[in-house]
Amino acid sequence: VVITEEPIQVKEKIRLNLQNNYVYLLEKNQSPEKDEEILRKTENCTTITIHSPKDIETTPGVVAYLTSLLAVQNINVIEFISCWTDTIIVIDRKDA
Repeated sequence: VVITEEPIQVKEKIRLNLQNNYVYLLEKNQSPEKDEEILRKTENCTTITIHSPKDIETTPGVVAYLTSLLAVQNINVIEFISCWTDTIIVIDRKDA
């Protein structure tokens, strides 16, 4: 996971444009050319990707349920991205 203030040139797996920052989920061994562009970098992560039916948008409590399952196992969520039918949860690789 790499967070920057400006867009960077990398072959991203996933890039989110937020108000003032860009969040990149990069493949292993991939890094921006200049470290000074990076606000935060978290290594040794893995993603849990959940593909759901379209009615997930109208189902209350899905996010709470998913994160509570991880919390009771003492697993920290580094990043959580929910976009329509795809939910991507980034956790430390040791917890995978």
